[in-house]
Amino acid sequence: MIFRVALALAPMIPAATRGAEAAAEAKPYTRFEGLNLKIQDGEGYYPMVGIDRDSAMIREKADIKVIPFKEIKQYRIVSAEEIRSRLATLDSVDVQRAYTPQNDPRAKWSSSRAALSTMRSDDRELAEMQYLVTQNSSSAATTLSNALNSEPNLDVQNGGSVDEKIQDELDKNLFDAVQYEFVVSSPRPIPHPYVIIITDVNEEGKADSESSHIYIRQLGPIDNEPGKVTILQGGFPPGFVLEKYQIHLYDNGSEIPTNLSENKIGMTRSEVFGYLESEYVKAHKGQSIAAVVIPNSSKVRLKNVVGVETLHSRVDIKVGKDGAVQEFSLEDAGQAPIPDAVGSFLRDLRFYPALDNGVPIDASVTVRLADLAG
Repeated sequence: MIFRVALALAPMIPAATRGAEAAAEAKPYTRFEGLNLKIQDGEGYYPMVGIDRDSAMIREKADIKVIPFKEIKQYRIVSAEEIRSRLATLDSVDVQRAYTPQNDPRAKWSSSRAALSTMRSDDRELAEMQYLVTQNSSSAATTLSNALNSEPNLDVQNGGSVDEKIQDELDKNLFDAVQYEFVVSSPRPIPHPYVIIITDVNEEGKADSESSHIYIRQLGPIDNEPGKVTILQGGFPPGFVLEKYQIHLYDNGSEIPTNLSENKIGMTRSEVFGYLESEYVKAHKGQSIAAVVIPNSSKVRLKNVVGVETLHSRVDIKVGKDGAVQEFSLEDAGQAPIPDAVGSFLRDLRFYPALDNGVPIDASVTVRLADLAG
């Protein structure tokens, strides 16, 4: 699981007041049930990490590959718990069954009305011309009268007005699309957002005909100024029954939780580490392994504050069974003081604890600073 730590190092406080302080600690992280889309390429399935116009970008090991949406034949939807430090809001969500433009009775019959009106007008003009030039004035008068009388009614060939036909078609509720409307915003800018919408439907009158339809669309940049989004997703069986839907928001392949995310829980920084370490122990049941640093667990970006020579230094670290750094020292440093930036970085690190037959234990590790800094 990927997350970024952006909290300042907590100051030392008396144990007697620590409980009250912790109770009021901010919860800038969100744990939620996310959705990962994997797309088939050859014999494998690879995670989608972005959109390039009308194509999906997938990651195959260290390579990024672009596959046009129209060439995607198979995909997998994988649900998993995720933790993120960003959060977006989807307000004024309105989801309705709708028609695609080509199947909308109003558009279809309005076109017929316009065509019919034009045709009747042409008939009248021709009849008027015929009345003026024909030698059989009686016949021409009848033709002109028929044209003039038929135009106001605009009756269709099989009877009934166009308005009646539109209403008849609307009453059938043969919807073939879903229209999504919502207003999106985020306190932190989202430069390259896109949405994945999963819509589950049943065919009308067929309770066991449920099918899932996926829709992917790139959005414009999102910030704290609310912006309206309207999406029309077509391709559903006419008259379908809408069962449920999911709207997932992403930025560069990383899902951003929203108020619509399922199983959403706010978490403190310490709760995040506790959860990750617990999951790590479960995943390595019965194993005996060394402590491993949790990527990006320190707020200090060491590469930005120390030189290359310092980054090549090796450091001895004692890691507690809770994954916290207890002691550290630089190898071959003698009596030289540890640079403040290095000390802050190491104190802020968290590890997956060493395991002895699956049980967390205190242990020591020796690694290069550059390997810890990532």
